[in-house]
Amino acid sequence: MPHTDRMREDANVKEVIDVWSCPDLNEYQKDATQILYACERNLLSEIRRRLNDGKQLSAIVIDPTMPYTMGQVHVRIFKNL
Repeated sequence: MPHTDRMREDANVKEVIDVWSCPDLNEYQKDATQILYACERNLLSEIRRRLNDGKQLSAIVIDPTMPYTMGQVHVRIFKNL
């Protein structure tokens, strides 16, 4: 059972907003900087869209299988919110 399903079943959890890794992230490819920046912008836009009407995050749960590069994107986003 995925972690998000377990959280959704928990009576103490009001809402779960899951986001996915950007496809084809490879920090070693030629245009990696542009791809990472586009991924970061898209992910930030999606988080803001889903946190409408004054909703706020109360916790962030990171899947341990998330690629390191995607973790860097998340850190930049949440550091600058």
